[in-house]
Amino acid sequence: MKTYRTAEFLENAFVAVPQMKKALSFKVSGEILKYDLSLAHALIIREISRLGSPSMGELVRNLDISCAMMTHFIDQLQEKHLVRRKRSDSDRRVVNVVLTKKGLNMLEKIRGAHKEKLGKLLSKFTEAERKNFIDSFETLYRLIMKYGETPDEDT
Repeated sequence: MKTYRTAEFLENAFVAVPQMKKALSFKVSGEILKYDLSLAHALIIREISRLGSPSMGELVRNLDISCAMMTHFIDQLQEKHLVRRKRSDSDRRVVNVVLTKKGLNMLEKIRGAHKEKLGKLLSKFTEAERKNFIDSFETLYRLIMKYGETPDEDT
């Protein structure tokens, strides 16, 4: 059994991660372009969907975007009727963001395009490769969630 050396692994990861990101991502879909949105907008919409009705602060922390930029992005999404702001019932100082029906419909179209691209990629794999890929991806995801990025202690 081959034992990875840390330096070798880090060098391989440095090259492999951007390639994997490119292979698993998809070009900005026509749906995003139709609404004149960026990838950042799409990520914000996905995060709002994942969290349900997050506060602006939750979005800032989860997506590592400054408050000023998040406000700018949410303003743009609200102008396009994809999200709306809602004051918290329990604390009127807190502003939550929710997807509108139009925003939900757009998100479903984006998800559909992403699933289609990933499905095409997986269809090229043998059954054993597909199982190995999915198992490895699930393991990587669990490990990242368990030990993932924490604030740098040096800063």
